[in-house]
Amino acid sequence: MLTRPRLTVRRLMVVVVLFAPLAAAGSWYWRATHRGWTVGRVEYLIRTELPKHGEREKVIAWCERHGIFIGASSSTRIYGIMSGPDVNVDLLGSGEIDIFFSFDARGRLMDYRVDGAIIGL
Repeated sequence: MLTRPRLTVRRLMVVVVLFAPLAAAGSWYWRATHRGWTVGRVEYLIRTELPKHGEREKVIAWCERHGIFIGASSSTRIYGIMSGPDVNVDLLGSGEIDIFFSFDARGRLMDYRVDGAIIGL
């Protein structure tokens, strides 16, 4: 008859010593990749908060509400920039999120693009 090995204090300590660093590294990685503004979060907010063919004024108001600096602008395009410590584009370095909005001749939103750029380590 086989006996089941008992869980001793020594075995428990070995398990804790082996898996504690792995759990710590996993929690650090999760926090580092989910903090602040990410490209995915900005794209999600654009999809859910802006109407599909929304007006140019609504897009500008949305950018101002979310702290997006509006750079170059024309009648058919708006270029927005997010930068600072809350922008999360890389695990180790800082960066910025660039947002491009395209409009038709009547000022309705036709398309957008969100890009992340790493500035420095």
